[in-house]
Amino acid sequence: MSGPGLLELATAEQENAKRHLYRLVPLCHAVAAVLVVLTLFVPLPWAYFLALAVLLLQGFVWSLRGQGLGLHRRAEEARRRALLINALGENAERLDVAKIQAAISKRACRAARQKDRSGYWASQAQQGTGRLLDEMQESAFWSMHLYAAAARTMHKVLAAVVVGLALIALVGFVVFSGDTDLAVARVIVVALSSLIGVDVLGQVRAWQTAAAEAERVDRRLDKLDETVVEPMLAVVADYAVATASAPPIPDRVYEAEKDRLEELWRKHRSGTPPRAQSVSE
Repeated sequence: MSGPGLLELATAEQENAKRHLYRLVPLCHAVAAVLVVLTLFVPLPWAYFLALAVLLLQGFVWSLRGQGLGLHRRAEEARRRALLINALGENAERLDVAKIQAAISKRACRAARQKDRSGYWASQAQQGTGRLLDEMQESAFWSMHLYAAAARTMHKVLAAVVVGLALIALVGFVVFSGDTDLAVARVIVVALSSLIGVDVLGQVRAWQTAAAEAERVDRRLDKLDETVVEPMLAVVADYAVATASAPPIPDRVYEAEKDRLEELWRKHRSGTPPRAQSVSE
């Protein structure tokens, strides 16, 4: 019995990345926020202990984010290779495919056995460069809208974080007791809490950049001739960079946008003229 395919592995690894980025990271941020508020009201030396705990939590968040983005890059590498195999036929670089499969985490390998992604792409074209362009454009179209929607959603989170930090700073000013050592501890912990806002802002900027790049790829694909390989490969490379460098799309954003984007994609494709016949067909 054969194991799960690259696309199933990519999907499972993507979910693993989201677990790090959208469950564990927000949980650490929430705990850090609670500790920051407590620091404003506890005496020395507990204020310093809580400040140290906040610092350790922020370090753990950076570690989790690095691990999550690493898992995401692996998933995108597997997804891009799955796209090429699906569009062009069986890949001749079997060792490279095996290397990608070996890099997938054990957790994702177990989860992938329960997944079926056979209907992932909507293209009905025969295998060849025409199918590759169709699938690339479908991916780019969905990505540019989903990245933009994710950025809009995270903007609201960023606004809430900024308001929360402002309230924490205000409370810290109100409860200031005149004790210099205690004031130093509180200033340190409030400064550390601002890293939550920096983290969220970085995520927003990454999604905005990826949305712009995906839109550029979508426009370029509209004009490409499938008989000319070099520009096609350049677009594939650009899109791979855009999707690997941005955090994955949260599930709640995808579910909220799915029906609308499916309808938009059908209209988008119906308005696209047929491509030139591939020389390989």
